[in-house]
Amino acid sequence: LVRRHALLLKAICLLNEAEGDPKAEVSACLELWLHAEGQTCGSEDQPPLEARIAKWREAAGTTAGADSSVALGLLLLLQGPDSAAPQVFAEALRAPEDSASCFGGPARYAARWNMFGAVLAKRGLYKSALQAYGQALGHQPAYPRALMNSAVAHSEVGEHREAVACYAFVLGKIPI
Repeated sequence: LVRRHALLLKAICLLNEAEGDPKAEVSACLELWLHAEGQTCGSEDQPPLEARIAKWREAAGTTAGADSSVALGLLLLLQGPDSAAPQVFAEALRAPEDSASCFGGPARYAARWNMFGAVLAKRGLYKSALQAYGQALGHQPAYPRALMNSAVAHSEVGEHREAVACYAFVLGKIPI
C-alpha cells in the first residue's frame, strides 16, 4: 500500500522535477505503480501505458478510483495543452471514496481539488483554477499548496491584493 502511494506521488513530482525526459521518467514510475496495483498483463507485447490505464478504468466503470484518474491525467499532461487532462482530473473529483488509495480518502479531497486547479491554471484558465483552489481550501483551509497556487492565479488575473493576502496567510502557516 505504501509503495503504491509513494510511486504515484513520485510520478507527480517527476512531472516537474525529472532529471532527464519527464515523459520517460513519469511513464517508468507509473509502470511500477501499475504493477504494484496488480494491473500487469505479463506479455512482452503490451499496449501503451496510457491505453492500459484507460482500459483498466473503463473496466472499473463508476468504481474507477481517484488514483487511476490521477495516473492517467499525469500521462495526458505530458501530451500537451490539447490533451484531455482536465477532464480526467475532474473524474478524480467524482471518484468513489476509497481510504486505501492515495487520493481516494476524504483527507485527500483538498489535494484532488488543488491538482485540478493546477491543471486548469496550466491551461491559462485562472478564474476556474481559483474556484478549484477555493474548493481545496474549503476542505483544508490552511493548505499551503492551494494558498500558494491561489496567490499565483490571483496575480495572473490582476487581483494583486488577494494574491498578497494568500501569500501573507501562507507565510504565517509555514514555520521558518
